[in-house]
Amino acid sequence: NLIAECESDENELKDYQKKMVLILARCFPVRKFGLEVKLGDSPVVSEFLKVNCTLTHLHLDSNLDEGGLATIKFVLQSDHKLVYLSLTVHIHDEFSFLMDPDAHPLCDIHKMRLPKVEALAEFLQGNRALTHLNISWVGIPYPCTLVLARAFQFNRTLTHLCLDSTLIDSAGAEVLAEALRSNCSLTHLSLPRNSVADRGAVAFAKVLLLDCGLLYLDLSDNCISDGGVTALAQALEQGPGLPSNATLTYLDLSQLWWNVTGWRLQDGGMIGESGASALARALRTNCSLTYLDLGDHAIGDSGAAAISNALKSNRNLTHLYLTNNKIGDCGVEALAKSLKSERTFAQVNPLQQSSIDDSGVEELQFAFFTALHGTCSTRVTRLDLNFNNITCSGTIALAEALLSNFTLKRLNLRSNEIACSGAEALAKALQSNKTLTHLYLKFNEIRDSGATEFAEALNKNYTLTYLDLSSNPIGELGTQNLARVDQSTCTLKYNEIK
Repeated sequence: NLIAECESDENELKDYQKKMVLILARCFPVRKFGLEVKLGDSPVVSEFLKVNCTLTHLHLDSNLDEGGLATIKFVLQSDHKLVYLSLTVHIHDEFSFLMDPDAHPLCDIHKMRLPKVEALAEFLQGNRALTHLNISWVGIPYPCTLVLARAFQFNRTLTHLCLDSTLIDSAGAEVLAEALRSNCSLTHLSLPRNSVADRGAVAFAKVLLLDCGLLYLDLSDNCISDGGVTALAQALEQGPGLPSNATLTYLDLSQLWWNVTGWRLQDGGMIGESGASALARALRTNCSLTYLDLGDHAIGDSGAAAISNALKSNRNLTHLYLTNNKIGDCGVEALAKSLKSERTFAQVNPLQQSSIDDSGVEELQFAFFTALHGTCSTRVTRLDLNFNNITCSGTIALAEALLSNFTLKRLNLRSNEIACSGAEALAKALQSNKTLTHLYLKFNEIRDSGATEFAEALNKNYTLTYLDLSSNPIGELGTQNLARVDQSTCTLKYNEIK
């Protein structure tokens, strides 16, 4: 601020000011730097970034102006060792045309974006240090995507690319996929909250068949349905004589509830039974995939059953997310049976926001019990069952499983109907369970008796480090008992009565 006080009306630094900035950079070298204003409005900061040769991480959370582009160009084309660059534009600054298309025609936004993207692409072609590039909330239409893709074809250092909420459509996805054919350095590609759709997914599937070296692919919230998923699944299916991918370990196809404009997606982009079945066929033979997210689709009981059967022969998948997929009792029972086979799951989140009732929970209890007694090698460490229809009887079944389970570390039962009897059963299980570290019971109609049981259990259990009882109608008696709990080893959340 002291240096900036001497700035001229032209917003340019004088020589003595630049010398002061240079001394400042030498005395206080910075590796990571973030800014939320335009660089053109802060010439002192811009100069500081240019002369700070220790800079490795740069995050600009504002619109790119000419000053910002000049600074990025200098940093990327000099001897700086910048390895991480993140460019974020606020939605209210650049996406107002979505709310009022007449006032801000999309073509005008594209015209404004193209020169900046062309400049960034030029900087990338000559850079030999940057490994991570993150561009978020910036409209990148097809011409801009084409320019970036050409730059990626010749860049051999970039390993992580994230284009989040950039309005990339199917044509743009095809251009990026084509660029991957000649780029062997990119291992992580994230395109969340775009409009890749089935056509774009098919393009990426064709590239995966070439074993391009891609390890991580995030296509979440891209309106991909059964057609696109089937193409991706076929690329992952391995076997004698089958062209397939043997490198991809992470695949996110979840469909978020809200798109870039803030409106919930109602139609299209839903994976159903056929898409789940195609993925199940791939999982039977695939030996590389460890993470699969199909959250917020509609695979139903049949899709869950197909995936469950595939898990019996799959030895690599460690993270499976089937959040909010209209899975009922039949699907849960099938998943429970897969847990009883010889598996090495590290984390499972198959049931979040699904229609699970008590019989499904009892199946899971049996899976835990058989895992303990050596009939399977299941090692579930996290189980999320929030936003379901689990009542006290289902919770009692889970509590009984905790008595004999030595692998589960996190249990999430938020927003169910476990009530006091279910809470009491869980609390009693905690008195002997020495594995569970996190228990989430928010919004579960737990009252004084349940809270009192937990207070007593925590005086005997020193393994649990986090217990969430907030948003439950716990009265004065239960609150008083919880207040006596020693929270030096366990973080306890509940609503205090004022």
